[in-house]
Amino acid sequence: MKILGEALKRIGSNPLTERYPKVKLPAPNGFRGRIVINEEKCAGCGACAMICPSKAIELSIDDDYIVVRVFQGRCILCGECVEACPFGAISFLEEYENIGNSSRNIMCEVKVKGIKCRVCGRVFISQRLLDHFRKILGEEFEDIGNLCPACREKIKAKILSTKIGTINNL
Repeated sequence: MKILGEALKRIGSNPLTERYPKVKLPAPNGFRGRIVINEEKCAGCGACAMICPSKAIELSIDDDYIVVRVFQGRCILCGECVEACPFGAISFLEEYENIGNSSRNIMCEVKVKGIKCRVCGRVFISQRLLDHFRKILGEEFEDIGNLCPACREKIKAKILSTKIGTINNL
């Protein structure tokens, strides 16, 4: 009976519900929506892909670019990638809606210009990341900066074997 009385009282009053979707409300503090990557900040380092527990982030090479893709359907919104990104390029959108007819709702993709190894010609690092390392390491990095890890190891092995050969001849 109490419910009926409450219902009759509310018949003439304004609705108590929110006027969503006509009036969009701000997301509550700490809300985690879709993941987005800022193309201006991303260096294609892969820290996000390595730490993602659900493997929602992939790194690949496409022609002269390093491509970072976030598959929104796989993302568990844990925020590990946001914390791991050394360049602050990853964030959560504060949007409730995650539907639409655009592929941006299912996947976020960023292309970062890559640098080719001067020996084998493979893309292995982005210009932004290379510049970052040069700033930190200075002249020491200049000799090896344009070499992919595989070619760098081969050159180190060749230098080492040459030095060992001269030591054995003493």
